[in-house]
Amino acid sequence: MKISFDVQLKVAGIPMPRTEYEFHPERDFRFDYAWPDHKVALESDGGIFGKGKKCELCGRRRAGAHSSIKDILRNMDKGNEAAILGWKVLHVTPDELVNGHAQWLLERAMLR
Repeated sequence: MKISFDVQLKVAGIPMPRTEYEFHPERDFRFDYAWPDHKVALESDGGIFGKGKKCELCGRRRAGAHSSIKDILRNMDKGNEAAILGWKVLHVTPDELVNGHAQWLLERAMLR
């Protein structure tokens, strides 16, 4: 069953996130969803699937949007900077925002 991400958060008692939250003091790095009081962020990585060649492992098609070398290196840099600043960054697919997996990860991350 798919339930909107906002509804899942309300039911679980998780505060509403800040969206497009700029977390770095000097660089233009943003999280899709952030809970600054908990230093927890959630990134929805939907640009990894598209119209390209099918993946041999999962059968989904590869995309070019966020899977270029330049974007992969930028995302690695962003993740490293987040870790240095003490953030827990979770990565999910768009489907995981509505199937409950993202909410489950958030509950675990905020309890620790």
